[in-house]
Amino acid sequence: MPDVMNTEMTTAQRAEAEFDLQFAREEIRERLRYQMTFAEKGLAAMMLANGGALIALFTFIGNTVGKAESALKLDTPLLWGAFAVFAFGVALVLLAHLFAFFSQHTYYIQTALEMWRHQRSLNTGIVDREVAKEAALNRRGNFYLYGGLGSLGTSLLCFIAGAGLALAGVLPA
Repeated sequence: MPDVMNTEMTTAQRAEAEFDLQFAREEIRERLRYQMTFAEKGLAAMMLANGGALIALFTFIGNTVGKAESALKLDTPLLWGAFAVFAFGVALVLLAHLFAFFSQHTYYIQTALEMWRHQRSLNTGIVDREVAKEAALNRRGNFYLYGGLGSLGTSLLCFIAGAGLALAGVLPA
């Protein structure tokens, strides 16, 4: 059985390696773009929701408490709970931003290794099939990706819980 790591490339393998190299170069550019836009667009909504809810709750309480004729009784422990949950939701969004950056950075490095592997194959004329580092980086990138999605999902749950606590804190007894 021939050693696939050291076999000379056929014309078809060389053409495929050139195609793979070009594809890897394009993907590495896309990964860099994803790294920049993923955090900006995907996470902005939860930051706005939790941060906006904090500001809205402060504004509502400030307007209500400032009026002597207001018959509204506020449940302070529930409102403090809502503040805490909204603030925790903001912290989770910030954590999700970090996870998003690290996942895309790891995928970027993985794609760069893939590109260099294809380039080595073309330069040496020998098919380079060593992908262990690429696979390890992919697993690490997936860990960060799922961590970010988990943080973002938990942030959404914080928004829902905070809204429920805030509503319960201002409803009449």
